[in-house]
Amino acid sequence: MGKLEKIKRREFLTRTGALLPLFLLPWADYQKLSAETDNKVRQISLKKQLEEIISLNENAAIVFSATHCAYCLIYEPIFEETAREYPGIVFGKITLDKIPKKENDILLKVYKVEFLPTTIFYHKNKEIFNKIGCMNKKDLTGYIKTYFK
Repeated sequence: MGKLEKIKRREFLTRTGALLPLFLLPWADYQKLSAETDNKVRQISLKKQLEEIISLNENAAIVFSATHCAYCLIYEPIFEETAREYPGIVFGKITLDKIPKKENDILLKVYKVEFLPTTIFYHKNKEIFNKIGCMNKKDLTGYIKTYFK
């Protein structure tokens, strides 16, 4: 079986929800494959996970939020709906009150997050956009079209 057939098979298995042993896939391939086939918002809980998503994918949109934040709760369904419409962009969500305090402090300091929700876009491992606050769908899609040409 050629490389293209293997990729198509993996995509089919991933899309259909079939169990695919992860040890058969290198982690980088799995991340890229799931970015192409799984248009859902990924839950991120470690700095290492966030760094891998940013570095392994050409385009990434990350939101920092919390369950006790009213604006975050309003923004969450908008962000998730938009994620399904843009398959070429990896969408990630960091819910700060669901991760350990030590990891929380590191993420806030490294990514300079002071208010919630904060949305950050990355293109080729570089931050290209940073927006504090809740956005409506029109604004979010407008920023995506502007920054991810």
